[in-house]
Amino acid sequence: MQRSQSLVFVLLFFVFGFFACQNNAGSGASKNFAPLNEAEYTYFSTDFKPASLNEQFKLEKITEKSYNERYNNKPANYKLKAYKIIRQGDSAASALLIEMDTDRAQSSLTGKAKRKNDKQFICIPSSKSDSNLFKQYDAQTRNMGYKDAEVYTSFITQVLAELYL
Repeated sequence: MQRSQSLVFVLLFFVFGFFACQNNAGSGASKNFAPLNEAEYTYFSTDFKPASLNEQFKLEKITEKSYNERYNNKPANYKLKAYKIIRQGDSAASALLIEMDTDRAQSSLTGKAKRKNDKQFICIPSSKSDSNLFKQYDAQTRNMGYKDAEVYTSFITQVLAELYL
């Protein structure tokens, strides 16, 4: 329990740090962007399909990285990509979108582990977003398995370093 709370704290620290850097540590009024509303956030975090990107947004790729890990003593492969979500006409990102492809053994109570090939999208709202979106983001990251969260945290650290260091 304490470990998951620590993980959430670290993730939220990076999220707030990202948007503080993006907005020049509080001078966000000088940047032209509108934060995502709840419907847009839901679109990117649950309903998003890359082939059907809403015309009012564009994705600007930041970076990608592959991870070869071990999960239950079996190979676990991850491929993550980070994008800025930019609304047409805005000069700055409204949010970040993380695409996470997972290929690993899935735990099973019957003892037979099956391969899990999964793709999920994690949307990180801007600091100007409604607090409810942060609650949704927090819930999504808390529901990650331990290894998934570990890889995700490592990747977010790299994304922020590439953006601002």
